[in-house]
Amino acid sequence: MVPLVAGIALVLVLFAGTYVFYNRQTAPSPVTVKNETVQPQRQTDAAQEAGEAKARQQAEAKEAGDAKQVTEVDARLRAEAEAKQKAEAETAKRKAEVQAEAEAKQKVEAEAARQRAEVEARQKAEAEAAKQKAEAEAKQKAEAEAAKRKTEAEAKQKAEAEAARQKAEAEAEMRLKAEARKKAEEEARQKGQADAAAQVAAEAAEVALKLSLQDRIHLQVALTSLGFDTHGADGIFGPRSRQMIQAWQQARNQSSTAFLTATQQQALLKEAALALAKYDEDQKKAVEAAAKAKAAAATAAPANSGQPNPAAVNRHSGGGVSCQDMSGRRIDLPDATSCPYGLLQVR
Repeated sequence: MVPLVAGIALVLVLFAGTYVFYNRQTAPSPVTVKNETVQPQRQTDAAQEAGEAKARQQAEAKEAGDAKQVTEVDARLRAEAEAKQKAEAETAKRKAEVQAEAEAKQKVEAEAARQRAEVEARQKAEAEAAKQKAEAEAKQKAEAEAAKRKTEAEAKQKAEAEAARQKAEAEAEMRLKAEARKKAEEEARQKGQADAAAQVAAEAAEVALKLSLQDRIHLQVALTSLGFDTHGADGIFGPRSRQMIQAWQQARNQSSTAFLTATQQQALLKEAALALAKYDEDQKKAVEAAAKAKAAAATAAPANSGQPNPAAVNRHSGGGVSCQDMSGRRIDLPDATSCPYGLLQVR
């Protein structure tokens, strides 16, 4: 708006200047008027009027030209002003757009910076959290490792203590076993010595009994009748008879020496009294039968001097039994199944 006003003012100044310039050229100078004083006043006035009219015409023409020029200038100035305003508006618009773009860019950059700051802050927080987590995990791991080492140390100490205890117990047990074994060996040795002494004493006691052959036979018969089979009654205390005597002693919770004392002899004979009575009866019958057979054989011998001896025939044929008396004399009993009382069957 200001440039438009300035343009109009300039046009008016130019118009005023042109008007003054033309008036100075057409107006008569004072010298000319003074020289023409001889002319009549009317001529002067007419000329003046003509001049004024001309001047007016010229001024009007000039004014019309100036007005046209002013109009053109004004139009041009208005167009220039409008163009300038449009340019300024465009510039302002462009400037506004640029400013808007700059502001938008700044806003975007600010948003990007904010987001970047947030990302950096988040990354920093995450890094710090990760660091703290790593430190916590490392601390937990260290504590777990320390607890593990402590547990292992305690377990090792406990195991060592247990091993030491077991070793001590084993040593104590071995010592006790050794002592028990030594004691058992000593007791066994003493028992062996005692048994040996008892056996020697029992053997001496049995010898002192002065058992006859018949006594030994009775003892073998008694043992066999009680279930301790001596495999015969020959009056000889061999290994089998000694074994049966020892078994009988053990069954009665007595000292198992395999030798009989006087008390044991009486007890054994008492237990087998019925069997012994029957045995003696059988032996007596056998002796009587043998005597009768012997007498009969002796009576029949003269009448059958040419005939073979039946006893000899029976003996050779395998019938009867062979017995032995206390002197060792052999007696054959052809019809007997066992030796009479007092005689020992020859096995």
